[in-house]
Amino acid sequence: MSNLWIRIDDADTVTKNRALHALNSAGLEVADAWLGTPDLTHEIETRLGHRRDWAGVTLGGAIAAGFGAGAWALWNLGGWWIAAAIVCTAIALFGVVGFFADLQKKPRKEDEAA
Repeated sequence: MSNLWIRIDDADTVTKNRALHALNSAGLEVADAWLGTPDLTHEIETRLGHRRDWAGVTLGGAIAAGFGAGAWALWNLGGWWIAAAIVCTAIALFGVVGFFADLQKKPRKEDEAA
């Protein structure tokens, strides 16, 4: 037996009964069905294994902070160092993008779920 989780925002009893009828009409046997509460929704999402990539968040933050500080220091030196500061700023922006990209929750890959 396999579990199938269906999430429908603002579902009511009528919506649940329609979904059950459609599944039964398709020849699928439904063992249990219930309307979700916020606690149940949180538990299901936890079971699905959504997670953040903390290594990527740390790396992105370190790159952003390190190269951002380097860009600021080089900018304050002035002269030709401003060209290096521009390069450091670009790398720092790359770190910021990576930081926020890895901060988003993503589903686990199948090989990581086991």
